[in-house]
Amino acid sequence: MAAPLAIREHTDSYDLTAPQARSDDQLLELWLHGRPAKTQRAYRADIARLRDTLQKPIAQITLADLHVFADSLADHAPSSQARMLASVKSLFTFALRIGYLRLNVAAALRSPKKKNTIGERLMSGGDHSHPRARGCPGRAAQLRAAAHDLRRRAARLRGLRAVLARRAAARRLSGPGGLRQGREDPHRSASTPRPTAGCSASGRRPPAPTSRSS
Repeated sequence: MAAPLAIREHTDSYDLTAPQARSDDQLLELWLHGRPAKTQRAYRADIARLRDTLQKPIAQITLADLHVFADSLADHAPSSQARMLASVKSLFTFALRIGYLRLNVAAALRSPKKKNTIGERLMSGGDHSHPRARGCPGRAAQLRAAAHDLRRRAARLRGLRAVLARRAAARRLSGPGGLRQGREDPHRSASTPRPTAGCSASGRRPPAPTSRSS
């Protein structure tokens, strides 16, 4: 019974897990394996920028270092900044998953919020920077015309809604049991006929006046 215990105590002092990556370059290749070629080129460029900026191994990069890298991207558009930082966060998550890192410091890195300005450009007419409008002069005019048509239809729907609301209110006032019918003659019942012109309430015509002869 003592031998298995001794073997277990001996093996517990060693890490039997084989290292998945022995260098940053090998980690990068494992991370990019199976991704499309275009995605690999973009990710390689993002990580190369990170390594050139910090000049230190990935395992030694701290959260403060990542803040320095994020500040170095201030000249880029918010969408480009978010993409580069997302690449870094993805690499660090993968490195933690395979045991290359003991702590994912990139998990605490905040990414800039991307502002959606396509709708604003469409409404204001300044949509020349839209990807579909670049290099196509007629495309910008089409987008402006579409935005104008949307605004016109929205105004028409608002007007139609107001008309329908007025008609519904009029039906409530003049319909059976409505306010207008009750205000005309609250004492008249539905079965009481209205007197016609020249007739009394009983329905008989009054006698014609007789003229006296002199």
